[in-house]
Order: sequence, then structure tokens, then C-alpha cells
Amino acid sequence: MAWCKNCRSEYEPHVKNCAECSEELVDTLEDVKYENVQREDLTDNKCTLLMNVASTFEANAIISLLEVENISAFKGYKSSGEYLNIATGFNYQGTDIFVPIELLYKAKEIVEGQLNSYDMPEEDEGDVNLEELGRQLHNRNRNILRFMLFVLILIPVFVAILTNI
Repeated sequence: MAWCKNCRSEYEPHVKNCAECSEELVDTLEDVKYENVQREDLTDNKCTLLMNVASTFEANAIISLLEVENISAFKGYKSSGEYLNIATGFNYQGTDIFVPIELLYKAKEIVEGQLNSYDMPEEDEGDVNLEELGRQLHNRNRNILRFMLFVLILIPVFVAILTNI
């Protein structure tokens, strides 16, 4: 396969120049090949990777957050990531989020600020702690086991008494 190093378009091996930008094609790209990384409003700007997230849901949430702050962002998938997402509903490679280079630091501040704002609530004094809950569960299981053993012993005794009568 031949690749355009400028617009990252893929061509048949016999093609020598890119049809879109007239750049000479190369055999391989230096960095990771991404699919669907171009979007109409970002093609004039140079974009860079902001972050990789585990799911498309997370990517959509972060992109929405950035767009509220007037930062254009879009998602891309590594190699067969989009196919995996469609075929299996899960993409083990994650989803990459891209932003314009000049807005990278602003986008990082926004995302980190939003992620840091979700602190875990402190435990209330009225809440049962995990150790106490574990003890209660252990005692309950032990009582159930005792009852089952008692029943298993009594059933043969009652059967023996009833058959001798």
C-alpha cells in the first residue's frame, strides 16, 4: 500500500502521487495510522492527540465538554478499532481524541479540571463499614450452614422413627 504523508490517504501500490494534495506517496507512515481522523472543520488545522480513553461513550462526553468551550475535537481509532467497535461493541484499543495543536494545553486544562472536580464523597458516620458488613455476612452464612446440617441430621432420625412404628 502507498500512503500520503500529508493527508494520510491510502492508495494502491501503483499510484505515485496523492490525488488530493499532489504529494508524493510513501510506502509506510512513521507514526500510527488512524482511521477517520479527518473532519471537515479541522482539515486546515494541524491536529494532535489529546488523550486515549477506554470507550466511545467517554470520548463523546469529552468531545462535548470541549465543544462547549469552543474547542473543535474529534475521535479516531487505531487500525481496526472502528471495525471492532461496530462488530463486537467493544474496542480494546480505546478511542483517541484529537484537538488542534494550538489549543492542546487549553483542552488538557479543561479535561483535567473536569476530571478533578469529581471527588469521592466522604463516608458518613451512619454508614456501615465493610469490615462490619463482612462479619455480618460471615455470621449469616454460618447460621445457614448450621441449620442445613441440623435438618440433614433430623430427617434420617424422623424417617427411622416413622419406619419402626
